[in-house]
Amino acid sequence: FKARIKDLNTYSALFFHDINVQSVNVNLSYNGNKHSVTGSAVAGKIQIATNGFEKTAFTLDEDDQTQKAELKVSRITTGDSTLVNNIGISATVLPNKLNSIIHINDSAQSIFAAVEVQTLFEDDRITSHFAKSGVSIRTVDFTINDEGTVVYENNKLKLDELLLKIEETQSLSINGFYDFNGNQNIRINLSEIDLGLIGKVYRGLNFEVGGYTNGALVFKSADNTNFIDAYLKLDNLILDKDTIGDFNINTNYNEKQQRFLIYAKSIAGKLKNMEMGGHIATDTKPAQVGINFAFDESPLNAFQAFLK
Repeated sequence: FKARIKDLNTYSALFFHDINVQSVNVNLSYNGNKHSVTGSAVAGKIQIATNGFEKTAFTLDEDDQTQKAELKVSRITTGDSTLVNNIGISATVLPNKLNSIIHINDSAQSIFAAVEVQTLFEDDRITSHFAKSGVSIRTVDFTINDEGTVVYENNKLKLDELLLKIEETQSLSINGFYDFNGNQNIRINLSEIDLGLIGKVYRGLNFEVGGYTNGALVFKSADNTNFIDAYLKLDNLILDKDTIGDFNINTNYNEKQQRFLIYAKSIAGKLKNMEMGGHIATDTKPAQVGINFAFDESPLNAFQAFLK
């Protein structure tokens, strides 16, 4: 049995109003003796709302025990911006197991990746395990460790011991959960993170930042409110080549008072004994803000970086 489809525009416009598929060619072949399916599909462009997928190609090859599939996209866009070029996913499907590799070879934006994931399917549990993999974004090298897991169970996604090494000396470790009822508690531990990496990875930053940070960020949800608990130490903070100093920053959410609490203190640098503390009330609209700011006598150039 063989089938071929040349265009899906009529069907996508009729049934899926936010989806537009252009220049489609689909070929399928079914072998009744082997009970296997092979096929390919190519689309010149797929538009889903504001997201575009250009020159998308999908291939499928199946035998008695194994299915192999590959998806390639030459460019993914959102609005007028390009997110990534030349991304591909190849997968091998075995009984109760999926081995997949995500490839990115985007020389235009200097983004390269080869991330390998093994996924095991059980009766009430799905477990994904990362092999040691590498990602490079604009000369910054990231390495994913081979001990972390992502588990889906009881309508909850659990992240366990995911470790991302950055240029060997820096690291992010991720633990926590997200459930599909809107609850989450995800902790990211930061070790010797160079703040200058922000400008290297994100080109849209319109000022320079430098220094190092250690501590943790905890993403939480409570009472239908998303917030971040932060426990950070900033060392040698630099803004636009102006060294400000060292700071401690703490934030947390008081569920009883429904207030997001903020506290920051300078440890060393131009701002002498600076302290900032207060809250943002989340039970009113618009949110009520109360912040106090105090510091000892400091030179005027201590504020130069904040006024540019």
